[in-house]
Amino acid sequence: MLYDLAHKRQTRRLWPALDARRDHEATRAMLRDLRNHADYLRPYELLERILTRHGGRRRLMERLGVEAQDGIDALLDQSLSYERNEVPSLTGFLVWLQGDDPEVKRQMESAGSRIRVMTVHGSKGLEAPVVILPETQNRRDELRGEVLSDGQRAWWKVAAKDAPSRLAALRDGPPALRRHDARGKVADRRRRRRSRARR
Repeated sequence: MLYDLAHKRQTRRLWPALDARRDHEATRAMLRDLRNHADYLRPYELLERILTRHGGRRRLMERLGVEAQDGIDALLDQSLSYERNEVPSLTGFLVWLQGDDPEVKRQMESAGSRIRVMTVHGSKGLEAPVVILPETQNRRDELRGEVLSDGQRAWWKVAAKDAPSRLAALRDGPPALRRHDARGKVADRRRRRRSRARR
């Protein structure tokens, strides 16, 4: 209905487009009533008028389910909290609400066959026959390679594609670890000793 009303309308503003139509009489009457009272009613009273007189609570619960009840009550609580500390006005309430970050916590029933989308924190203590836990973190490529050791020290030998360019010459690991002889001695070390002795 909103798309039909707003799409390709002749006026810039939505209100004249609604006013020109004859097929949204109930919506127009409700909006006129709220507009006529917006300057005189406190935010809580205006919200209560929407929810009770105009059936907003019933419609929200039909559309969103019984879970909407907690959000509706939290909004009413916020309006009362605002009125306790500020001069009540609708504009002031909307500005105040933008700066606030309310968090609604509710006690979920364990019975029922509904699908629930929850945070890991919110779902603690609940049991269900099927739980789907999606991977929501940024994925990182694993650094491939192997650990080399000569018994006293250890080196990380990265794969050729993961080695930084300046370490490319060293990516095969320390020369001392390339070959071991049968007695467990490092062949490269022995060769270096021999070359020093010849000098």
